[in-house]
Amino acid sequence: MKTSPAQDFSFDTDAMEALATAHVQSLVNQDSPKTLDSCFHKHKRGQLAFPISGSCICYTKDKVWTLMPDQAFWMPAGVPHRIFHSEGASSGYLYLDCDTWSGFNQVCSVELPMYALHGLMYIAESDQTKPLPNQKEKLLKLIIEEVMNSHARPMFGLAVPKDERLKHVNSYILENPSEKVSLQDWADFFHISSKTFNRLVVKETGVTFQQWKNQLLVVNAIELMSKDKNIGWIASELGYGSTSAFSVMFRREIGLSPQEYRKQVLGRC
Repeated sequence: MKTSPAQDFSFDTDAMEALATAHVQSLVNQDSPKTLDSCFHKHKRGQLAFPISGSCICYTKDKVWTLMPDQAFWMPAGVPHRIFHSEGASSGYLYLDCDTWSGFNQVCSVELPMYALHGLMYIAESDQTKPLPNQKEKLLKLIIEEVMNSHARPMFGLAVPKDERLKHVNSYILENPSEKVSLQDWADFFHISSKTFNRLVVKETGVTFQQWKNQLLVVNAIELMSKDKNIGWIASELGYGSTSAFSVMFRREIGLSPQEYRKQVLGRC
């Protein structure tokens, strides 16, 4: 995945005295990190992240999450993570003091009304090192109340395997998405039976080999869509003989067709 870090680490939210802070950042031509592990970080506050434009992917130590339409991503305080966007994207962040609200105690997605999105962008224009003006402070409290009353929503998440063999498979599929390497091929490569290999995949990822492979292809597809690649070209690049077959797989995994995802999530026609 050729993406860039979605956060400006010079903005130290843990140093802020306010009970809640909002921050919006735009990304333009930032270099990808030399190693993904070097970008893991955590906050003393809970973090609500939401894409404004472009695609957004969040990594924790054991899973990769892709945001869906009208979703914001909740990261509890103290959880190591990294957030990446496609090139030229922008994202918003709301940090909540743990003493004010413990919120959800696990990583999840929450609904964010449109007025809350625009309100956070408006608040983020303020100097966060100084107390908010009275009008913006009232608006921030209203937005926080919306977040507190929201419900967790399912979102596309891809398990990150810990087994070294599956890490190799993971990297190979992402780098060679059109290659037709079957479950049996991988089992033979590792000198184990196909049943043993599939049990290993299920144990590490929670899904079968084919489902896991499809999820990896979806991650690849989202990256290519963020670069304005044609859907038919993406289908071919991922090894599909037809756009319709690719679309069926994508909708089964995401709940949207590639065209719907591009329009609703990436804001592209």
